[in-house]
Amino acid sequence: MVPTISSLPDELLTTIIESAVFEAISIDRETCSECAVIPNNIVVKTLSLVSHRFCRIAQPLLFYAPRARHDGSDLTYSLNSMAKLRDTLESRKALCSRVRVLNIHLTPYTSHEDMEAAEHILRRLARPNCLKLEAGNWSHTPRGRSLRVAVIVAASQCLTSVRHVYVGGQSASLSQILESKWNTLARLDLRHVGVLTFLKDKAVVFDSASFTALSVRETMLLPCALEAIVRWPRKLEHFTFIKLKGCTAALDWNNILLPIIKHHSSTLRTIEICCGIDNTNKDPSFDANLFPNLTHLRLRCCEAINVLGPSVTHFTWDLPKKNSYSSTGEIIPDDREDWSQFGERHEARLRGIATAAVAQDAALRAIHIEFHPVNDGREGPNPWNHYNTFSAWYPWELMDRVRDEVLRPSGRELTYSEPPFETKEAWQRDFSAAVKQRENSLKREIAEAQAQERERRARGL
Repeated sequence: MVPTISSLPDELLTTIIESAVFEAISIDRETCSECAVIPNNIVVKTLSLVSHRFCRIAQPLLFYAPRARHDGSDLTYSLNSMAKLRDTLESRKALCSRVRVLNIHLTPYTSHEDMEAAEHILRRLARPNCLKLEAGNWSHTPRGRSLRVAVIVAASQCLTSVRHVYVGGQSASLSQILESKWNTLARLDLRHVGVLTFLKDKAVVFDSASFTALSVRETMLLPCALEAIVRWPRKLEHFTFIKLKGCTAALDWNNILLPIIKHHSSTLRTIEICCGIDNTNKDPSFDANLFPNLTHLRLRCCEAINVLGPSVTHFTWDLPKKNSYSSTGEIIPDDREDWSQFGERHEARLRGIATAAVAQDAALRAIHIEFHPVNDGREGPNPWNHYNTFSAWYPWELMDRVRDEVLRPSGRELTYSEPPFETKEAWQRDFSAAVKQRENSLKREIAEAQAQERERRARGL
């Protein structure tokens, strides 16, 4: 007799249901193993309608990653409000142990009741491993500061098992973060943390925190504040710094970072530094030889002497974004990459790294190139109507040439992000069409200018 689902033991049925409802969300540098895969609430609610037994197993999964908000919006993976979540957890105390990822979103309109509810939730939870606190950019009022401080203090006092903390928003209180006592914290993510953050001397206790992974993204922090964060943990193994655009662009972040992270030179195993292009157009003075245990390196710069550290096995070359210029000559960072961002000069740099790795029998085994040239139609109906944004070469052909001639014969590999065109021939067709379109456009402009000149002469102007 073939067993039916309803006849399966609870343990097996629970495994089947969990495999059906858990799904990967967008994976980025701010997700950990707990928050990268969470239940799909729509699937959970659907399975809960199948039978009472299914409901008993599936419904608690709604509380795996609740999102406490002020406004009652019903988003995927969220409950309606902090107060509603508090009341539900209070009436069904067994659900407190189900919460693994807690999202708290503060805004200027967070009510006093919701604020108290958020603190109550934090004090009730038993086993959340991940806390995400979105503080927003609304902060410069006494009320806003007190709300943030209360939540962070409650979180640090109550969430004794939390391993991943994400804090976002220019209004985030860095001082309170540095004063927190998360003894089990393994990873700290900061994003959009503001330049106006006040940092008290007593808040900084160097070499005291437990976390070993730090990510700072799109920050407006000043170097002194960043140094305090970097020197806070006892040891740092993974460091990410992404500064794509925005304020403090005048600071030479590329060269500011090296002296700061050298504090953990003996323990760092992964370094990712992605900063925008500065006016000097100089490479940062990064030297992987200063980090004896570094295995994975991601940089915007690319020089053989910089990346061939004693233990570096994987190097990612994150090609810089395209910059444009204002009427006053100031740099305006762009999210796009120009086709000319990888050309013969870049091929020579890549070949230099590959050749040096082979000649020195370096630890480097793989190179990955992140290159995403603009191909989204923002230039007009035809994204290639300005054909001068094309290079005269197919960038991936240059990469393949280094891979086939230098790296693969030595047992090394080169990969790159997926090209916008499947083949070189498809790229050439679009390029030829863009050239023709541009030529026709120039002819029309010349004809219109000549017609206007004839008209002026006819008027005797």
